[in-house]
Amino acid sequence: MKEIPKTLKDLIRKEKHDGFKLAVGHFVALKHTLMGIFPAIESESEEIVMTTNFELIKKVCATLYSREFNFHTQLIYVNPAGIAYSIINTDGKSLEKTTPYQTLTEKRFEELISKNEKPFKWTPGLFGGYIPPEKFEKIIQEAVSEF
Repeated sequence: MKEIPKTLKDLIRKEKHDGFKLAVGHFVALKHTLMGIFPAIESESEEIVMTTNFELIKKVCATLYSREFNFHTQLIYVNPAGIAYSIINTDGKSLEKTTPYQTLTEKRFEELISKNEKPFKWTPGLFGGYIPPEKFEKIIQEAVSEF
């Protein structure tokens, strides 16, 4: 296997880009009105779940605890093996900080599902990745009682 460049800048500097191409990456994140983003992540690695397959991200959603969320897209530079670099900014410093990651493929999804019934979770935020409605109600009631 060919060596994967350490940063997007390193990849761009190469004469041949070894099968990398521009693609649309799909991911989901919790719906909220706060600063920041709380995407779905793999439970073990805690890597953001990003895929070029929109149908696959919908399968991921079916495994997550029920929360309000939005679908998001991001431009990525990806190779046939699913190794990708996010393209957020194109200034030199950003290109040096953009490191490769593994996107979710159908094969990887099947492997994760076979090992773990819940291989994906929400990134912990203000209240964590999941709180049962009863516990959330209790937190609210305790906060209200302090006034």
